[in-house]
Amino acid sequence: MPLTHRHPGLSITELAVDPAHVGRTTYPVRLRLSRRLAPHETEALEALLSDATVEQQSILLDETCLEDVAREIETWNRAVERAERIAEERSGADVRHVTEASDQVLKEHRGRGTTPESYMH
Repeated sequence: MPLTHRHPGLSITELAVDPAHVGRTTYPVRLRLSRRLAPHETEALEALLSDATVEQQSILLDETCLEDVAREIETWNRAVERAERIAEERSGADVRHVTEASDQVLKEHRGRGTTPESYMH
């Protein structure tokens, strides 16, 4: 049984604005995501998008406008895809680290007797 949980693909599903802000030159735009972010995805997006606020299921861009975000949607999609790949790599590294540590413990204790004294140092 694999130790990792495969999340369904992450994507931008909607661009949302507060209608009260649209009359301004710039305003916050929210990029809603297809699902909640895993912790590694949040970390990766925060690193990639230093000028944005990463939330549980969205990315908030301050002081922009809907037209600019829509025009650059492919760039935003690539950033989300890249963050997902980075998160998968980090998650895999974590699993490998746990597996290696477990293997090392088993190796160190292999061949010891089954009495409690054999495990005392």
